[in-house]
Amino acid sequence: MMTAGRRRVSAYALIRAQGQVLLSLVNRHPFKGLWSLPGGGAEFGEMPLQTLARELMEEAALALDREPELIAVFSDTYSLPRSDGVEEPVQAYRIVYRADLPGVVPCKMDGDGDSSDGCCWFPLDALPHNLSYIVSSALARASG
Repeated sequence: MMTAGRRRVSAYALIRAQGQVLLSLVNRHPFKGLWSLPGGGAEFGEMPLQTLARELMEEAALALDREPELIAVFSDTYSLPRSDGVEEPVQAYRIVYRADLPGVVPCKMDGDGDSSDGCCWFPLDALPHNLSYIVSSALARASG
């Protein structure tokens, strides 16, 4: 049986440099308090790479100098409360790209005022324990 609900398309980037990965601290449902890949939801009419470029600028003040490589599309479901308080099912399609940079670049550490509380570089061998599934899934996909 199919349930009515919303669909959400988003684009994220696995950005690595010198043994580190850039992560964004999420401040809203469903990943609030978790470190995730920088990125977010598409606005109406945006293509995924446009979404990615906008989100990277908003969350990390970062512009890529070359097109990133598509590595995965993940899908999951969750629910969000509507304005009337009723839980609405959401199916998310998360398009993940990879960009390897020659060196660590400064990133925006104070968030975007919306969904991110800031970005930070982490050594790949010392990742925080509170990771969203997107990070571990993307890292596994990118290494294999």
